[in-house]
Amino acid sequence: MTGTKSTPGEHEHIALAHAEIEDQDWLALVVKQTLAIGQDGGCHPVDSVEPLFDDSHPYEDLDPPESSPPRCDNDLFAFKESTDLIVQGVAHTYGRPVRETVVEVGFRGFTRQIRVFGDRVCSVSPDGKLTFTEPEPFESMPVRYDRAYGGFDHVALERQGDWLGDSFRDVRPEWKLDAITPFHYPRNPSGRGFLISADRESAEGAPVPNLDFPFDPVTPERMAVGDPLRWSIAPIPASFDWQHQAWFPRIGHLGLVPEHTPDSTFREIEWQWCSPGILSQQSILQLHYDPRFVQGASAGLVVPNLQADETLNFRNLFPERPGVEIRLPGLIPRVTLYPKWREAHQTTSHLNSLVVRPDEGIAILVWSARTPVHRRFAGPELESTPYQLSWGNAERGARP
Repeated sequence: MTGTKSTPGEHEHIALAHAEIEDQDWLALVVKQTLAIGQDGGCHPVDSVEPLFDDSHPYEDLDPPESSPPRCDNDLFAFKESTDLIVQGVAHTYGRPVRETVVEVGFRGFTRQIRVFGDRVCSVSPDGKLTFTEPEPFESMPVRYDRAYGGFDHVALERQGDWLGDSFRDVRPEWKLDAITPFHYPRNPSGRGFLISADRESAEGAPVPNLDFPFDPVTPERMAVGDPLRWSIAPIPASFDWQHQAWFPRIGHLGLVPEHTPDSTFREIEWQWCSPGILSQQSILQLHYDPRFVQGASAGLVVPNLQADETLNFRNLFPERPGVEIRLPGLIPRVTLYPKWREAHQTTSHLNSLVVRPDEGIAILVWSARTPVHRRFAGPELESTPYQLSWGNAERGARP
């Protein structure tokens, strides 16, 4: 009976996962489902296009100090409390070159906008004032973290010299520690525009971010932070994509808050985008795991009650037309697990993530069908645990 499942069948990838949460063992069947987005906005299952990932993977493999933002996260973080809403897209202008536009995603009264600009660079006037050049016209622009505020100050890094040392670097070359220096922006080391100093050598010709939030704009006055420890005053990077596990605020939910000045303030806390106690960790020897760490969506896009039959609205993100509405089909996995030592047990299904890729015309959903158990499952026993999977309609308006 292992792997028994019913239609639709080959449109999902499946794995079993175990976790101990607050002294309780849990099993979950993780199901990754691919939906095609029709011209009418309806979604229907198609053959799988992507496997389950057990780690984060970048868009590109870059050499330090450069780093690429993640294209995917760990799908086997099976026990999320909320849903990660991810949009991996491009801003479209529909054949009309523009210097600025807006992209938007929304549902049930919630709306998040990002302003999109053509390429710009910094310019320093004779009196030392930092300004931006006029945006270049564009017809499409990736809405990714490498186009948002962040990155690293290469002039400051060169001035510092070899901050790490070859002996330490060579111990763990796979860690790519040269991509997480004090001169990289802890919120987004893959972006552009992060400066320590606004002096002419540092700022002249430096690329300006293409993306920002209307409520937290990137301005010439905010490009440079003055001191690496004052990074919290810099703009929040604007994207709808995955946030890397090592970026703030996500890494803070492991108790690893990047070094900052004692008087630092964090807008993520003010806006309730992270745990209110995220700064309370005082020592790496006293690490505390907060379950919010497994949520990989951009700050503010971790959704507590995304529905299986949700309707979402998009603006300037689909290539065919500016305004698009999509409707999830309301299908949820009905899973029964059969641990060897107990009777058949029904699970509770939870939508862990929704990834929309407008240019590919697909939506990818990762579900977690969970049940409490009385002991740990690992290795071959976990992989061989029998299950049954079918798909059923959620009650209208019911949360998965």
